Amino acid sequence: MFPEPPTEPPVPGAVILGRFQPFHRGHVSMLEFAERWRSANR
Repeated sequence: MFPEPPTEPPVPGAVILGRFQPFHRGHVSMLEFAERWRSANR
């Protein structure tokens, strides 16, 4: 396999997927939720 897989698993994280469009309040809500989730799941 190229490139080689990492020797250690990645650290936990959050991924926010969205479409390419102007930043709006819906995006703000997603980011705020993701930050709350990340803080609660450290």
